[in-house]
Amino acid sequence: MCAHQFRHEYVCMLAQAGVSEDIAVQIVGHANAQMIRDVYLSLKPKMIESTRDKLNQLINE
Repeated sequence: MCAHQFRHEYVCMLAQAGVSEDIAVQIVGHANAQMIRDVYLSLKPKMIESTRDKLNQLINE
């Protein structure tokens, strides 16, 4: 494991926490959100589950 992997995980955690891309860009020091989308933000199983749960909750209201 290298230090860069911690950065990747941190960006994913920001996304999971619902932090906006604009804020995440500022925190990690990128010029724009496209860098986060293209390089760092991989869809993790928990993110997919969370999205599915939110949609199910919305449908069942």
